[in-house]
Amino acid sequence: MSGALLSAVVFSAALMNVEADSLPFLDPPSPWWPSYSYAFRGGNSILREQGEKLLLQDYKRPGYSAYAIIALIDFDYEGVRDTLRLLVRERWGIVEEQDNSTGPIRDDSTMYKAEGYHSPINIINDNLRWPILGQGLTRLAGPLASGTAREYQLTSQPYNKIESLNGFSQVVIRVSDGNPLFDYPVTILQLTRTDRSREWARTHDFHGVIPLPYKEEWWSVGIVTSSEIDLIEELKRSIPGISVRYFVVSGGFLSDLPEERLKNVEAIRKKMEEVVEQLNKR
Repeated sequence: MSGALLSAVVFSAALMNVEADSLPFLDPPSPWWPSYSYAFRGGNSILREQGEKLLLQDYKRPGYSAYAIIALIDFDYEGVRDTLRLLVRERWGIVEEQDNSTGPIRDDSTMYKAEGYHSPINIINDNLRWPILGQGLTRLAGPLASGTAREYQLTSQPYNKIESLNGFSQVVIRVSDGNPLFDYPVTILQLTRTDRSREWARTHDFHGVIPLPYKEEWWSVGIVTSSEIDLIEELKRSIPGISVRYFVVSGGFLSDLPEERLKNVEAIRKKMEEVVEQLNKR
């Protein structure tokens, strides 16, 4: 989501219960292709410079990027939490950690303030409705939930630092214990990323093709790329034998219509129940 988050949300059917090789990505465009090719899908020049692939909502709507990714992992909460924390610390570093042992996790994390920028911005914009599945998975559990799940959330240090763009990325990951909800040792991840950079300004006509002779602050709030999926896949190599199923967060999860959001969350729960049922049969 670039600039004004969710200025036009597209309600498409969510892609659910897939493995990493079935996720829809936008391949990096040619280096000669203008950066707007990413910008109009919610990305920016950082992705192009790093050779990252932007996660899309689905293959049928290649013009729209995913806002977040949810993953269901068949391993216990403590094991996933501790392993993920180690992987992020080694790969990018961690700027903040929280858990809900003494109360709900705060949602006021801000980005690292980089030189040349006016002020920090929130990694999590209010319109993202973070966490997607509710505090302690309450949205996923529904109104009859007897309590909230154990949760841990981290905010990474800035990474993808590119001096020419004065740009960087940060990711927020929430880890939730799915055992009380599904009566099976599974863990649920919710992940979203924000980028910040200085890009050549563009006109607002002709699809923004015409560049202007100055740069402006640009941010992409609510994206996922191949780098973050690779991090989650690294869990498989660190914890042999586990499986990971992905659920792409599309516009319907962020709708202003409560019934639309409820429909998408209920669909995720149904798919997760199917996965757990299959795990029980192994």
